Parts: sequence; structure tokens; C-alpha cells
Amino acid sequence: MYGKVKTKKEKTIKKKYDMISLPQVIYFLESREVILKKITHMLNPKGIIFIVDGKSMPNYLDYDKKKYPENKFCNKEHYKSIAESLGLKIIDWTEYQSDIAIAFMNGKIMALLRVLLFMIRIKKSIFPMKGGNNTFILLERSGLY
Repeated sequence: MYGKVKTKKEKTIKKKYDMISLPQVIYFLESREVILKKITHMLNPKGIIFIVDGKSMPNYLDYDKKKYPENKFCNKEHYKSIAESLGLKIIDWTEYQSDIAIAFMNGKIMALLRVLLFMIRIKKSIFPMKGGNNTFILLERSGLY
């Protein structure tokens, strides 16, 4: 994985969880397959993995395009393939547009104005939209081991 922390001994987590959340972190990791395989083993039967993945690396982040190529990002068929190989199923796949971070890309005054519009609910900061910049994904582990 990118940015892997080197330790003397890799630790194994034996505790099982009902839910594991990966909000907007999975695109920083080298391989969805590797991380999902590891955390699937940490789930109870019928356990849930909640993922927020992006269509592309957000423009406001300074990132190395060689480390994080565009083809690494969210693709339903790719997730379906990974899920099936790990005994997971996609129980929800919802695309959203998140404008909260985008609000800060056009200067401080425009950002404050947009935040005010979000706060008084004239404008939504996040809303369902096919082709949006984020995808909320729920994966469920099968009830069998």
C-alpha cells in the first residue's frame, strides 16, 4: 500500500465488527482488493463495510498523479468483481455530488457565501446525483464463513 507504516511485526486483529467504515480514504490506498480482503476477515457474518469513494482525486488536493492514476477510481463493475471474490455483495451504490469542498476552491469570500447558503438551506452541500463526484457504497458479508 502507499504510505504503508513499517512495523517490526504486522499485527493481526482478531476482534470481529458489525460495521467498518472507510469514508474517503480508499482512493489513497494502493489496492481496493487488498484492503477489502483484510477488512472482510474482520467482519461478523452479515457485517457491513461502508465506503465513500470518488470519481477522481479531488482537485483541491495536491497529489502525485503517478501514485494515484485516474483509472484507480470508483467503478461499479470493479467493486462488483472484488465483492463477489470475497463473499460480499453490494447492497447499496448511490452516487452523490458533494459541493462542500468545492465551495472553498473559489476564494474565501465565495466560500463563506456558499457556506452561508448551505447553513440556511438555500443550497445543498451534498445531494444524490447520477455521475456525482462521490459514491456511497455498502457491502455486506455473507452469513456463511
